[in-house]
Amino acid sequence: MAATVITSSTAASVIFGATAETGIILSSFSRSVQSQKAELMDEDGDIVAVSHYGRTATISLTGAINGSSGVATASIGGLLNLASATTEFGVTGGKIVVDSVSSEQGSDAFKTLSIEATQYPSL
Repeated sequence: MAATVITSSTAASVIFGATAETGIILSSFSRSVQSQKAELMDEDGDIVAVSHYGRTATISLTGAINGSSGVATASIGGLLNLASATTEFGVTGGKIVVDSVSSEQGSDAFKTLSIEATQYPSL
């Protein structure tokens, strides 16, 4: 059942919860956009130009395994298809490549899956 969110007018556009993904009941999702940076200095050591290039997004997600398809089938070097937002902050499209996968389980816990991946917009 979806949560009921009650807000003031100043918080009318807040987002609560996570996007559903196939194969996992998502408990956390994060995405960080970064780039390489080159700076040009003049003879006085002042920066006179800067370039940001090679933008990528680092994606982390964790949750309970829920089936045997989608995110639950992730493997190192494999491609990941996500429903969660992968189009914000200047990095859109391309391919998402899995960097690491780990799972955890215990006698009093559900089996969980954690994935680290990189989004390459030019692939």
